[in-house]
Amino acid sequence: MRKSIAVRLLMMSLCLAGVLAFSAAYHRVRAQNQQPTSPLNFTHETGAPANGSHALGATYFSWANSQIMVGTGYQPVDPPLTIPCAASGECTIGIEQHVQVGLNYTANNRWAMCTQVDGNFIHTPGCPFQGLMPTDGFYVVGAFAQQAHVTQGNHVLQTFVYTDFGVQVETYSVIYRVYNP
Repeated sequence: MRKSIAVRLLMMSLCLAGVLAFSAAYHRVRAQNQQPTSPLNFTHETGAPANGSHALGATYFSWANSQIMVGTGYQPVDPPLTIPCAASGECTIGIEQHVQVGLNYTANNRWAMCTQVDGNFIHTPGCPFQGLMPTDGFYVVGAFAQQAHVTQGNHVLQTFVYTDFGVQVETYSVIYRVYNP
């Protein structure tokens, strides 16, 4: 009888080990076959920020509890904001994005945040997907930071949310900063 119990425990342990091994292999293959990490195909690139110390020139806040349903693809989160680069030569713009989205009931609804400078999406460091929206109608918050290098003059900034199937934009807070070299 003891031998029978020992054999059963050994068989159960081997089965469990096999299940764990197959699960790990499945997730490794699945991770290797994932789609690109950004919804963007860049046709025009904004300049990369210069390395080194920068002095803060100005800070602009854009925030609201908008509660707006938006469609698929790129949809504006905040209104366009015109900011000046007054430095002789060039400035670096830093953007901190915090966006709450929700009321999604569609499976596999990916979402991302991205900011445009003068109508072009920033490519440094890009616009990665924040993940998949929950399908129970609950909300999630994403945060991301981007930088762009711009020339002297006025520049129009605007933050966008990307989804595969639409979503509700709830609360957002975007901080735009202008740095001088």
